[in-house]
Amino acid sequence: MKTNGTPRLPAEIIVDGKIISENVTAKHNMSWIKQELKKRNLTINEVQYAVVGTNGQLYVDCYKDHLLSSIDK
Repeated sequence: MKTNGTPRLPAEIIVDGKIISENVTAKHNMSWIKQELKKRNLTINEVQYAVVGTNGQLYVDCYKDHLLSSIDK
């Protein structure tokens, strides 16, 4: 996806349960991040990694994923 001729890249928002403040924007601010996590019943401390994708959606990887298998089937 391009914005004004410049490709837009995903932005890391949370790494190891800590907010990456340099990547917090006016559109994807702390209020938005907390609201998105609340929708998922998560706190920042439960998130290992979160990124805002090029489509503006938040993708989250938690420390505890509750996966049944370590391999996708």
